Amino acid sequence: MMHELRPLSDSSRVVPEPDAVPGAASSEAAPLECQFKTLAAKYLPNGTLLAANAPLGLVRVDQTHGECRQTVLTDSVTATGERIFWAGGLDVAPDGTVYFSDSSDLNIDPAHDPRDRFFDEVVPDGRYVGLMEGKPRGKILKFSPDTGITEALLRDVHHPLGVALAPDASFLLFAEHYKLRIQKLHLTGPLAGQLETFAHLPGPPHGLSRSPSSNTFWVAIPTVNPSIYLALARWPSVRRWLAMLPARYRELGPERGTAVVRLDAEGRVVGSLQARPGKANPVSEVLEWGGAVFLGSPVGENVRVVAVPPLEEIVEKGGVEAGGEKEDL
Repeated sequence: MMHELRPLSDSSRVVPEPDAVPGAASSEAAPLECQFKTLAAKYLPNGTLLAANAPLGLVRVDQTHGECRQTVLTDSVTATGERIFWAGGLDVAPDGTVYFSDSSDLNIDPAHDPRDRFFDEVVPDGRYVGLMEGKPRGKILKFSPDTGITEALLRDVHHPLGVALAPDASFLLFAEHYKLRIQKLHLTGPLAGQLETFAHLPGPPHGLSRSPSSNTFWVAIPTVNPSIYLALARWPSVRRWLAMLPARYRELGPERGTAVVRLDAEGRVVGSLQARPGKANPVSEVLEWGGAVFLGSPVGENVRVVAVPPLEEIVEKGGVEAGGEKEDL
């Protein structure tokens, strides 16, 4: 087992360089050396870097003289004009179509400039209020770079965050944070448009990604024990009141562990990485790349790199039948 910490400046998301993305034209995109804040980022097949930026929307990131310039590609649903306030996870289909989430329709606190204060945890924000409130305010969106059209595939989703496409883009998985589950939306075939529950989880999921080495998916679970907004699920008015408190008062109770879960194509757990309370920062993003798993966190400025056995070894050791191979972070 390998444990390595590498510095990554002020980001909870990990993005591979263009030459690590199948089909990406690495010659058209220089290695990214500038810094920017995002909730998700992904390269298009031509090497263009896209990012989900709250409250800007879906943006293209260009590097100029060591600085990142963000160009807004879409900030609203084309047909209805609905604003995209909390662009979250995103994934890109082989044809360049972008699928991404909008966690909430609540605007960011208008008393502060969101571009400067978005990551200031002392200021209550619309996304956290919506999360504590527990109402289905999110959307799953589809954006076409060719036409510039943004379409809402699903509405009334419970705080969607990470998204991941099937290898052939036949379905889309997305994390419903508050519901502690992964949902599956069929995109093609006779079941196109139908929604089903893909997996139930031991904690609220955040980041979601597909393994490049096997037909499996990685899910980041920042906390495996119920936090206060889950414990108070039956009292939404109390949760909403708590959401207006400064950040240091929001999360009460004992320390909680964090975990990463690996799911097969049927939603079964085939592996997991876990950390006991206080032993690791909460994991918000997971990415398999180059034979290792990169774990991002909104806390601190490091990325944890963990070597995990290939899925074939897990199956040979009976991991699937036993409920998955378990390793400690």
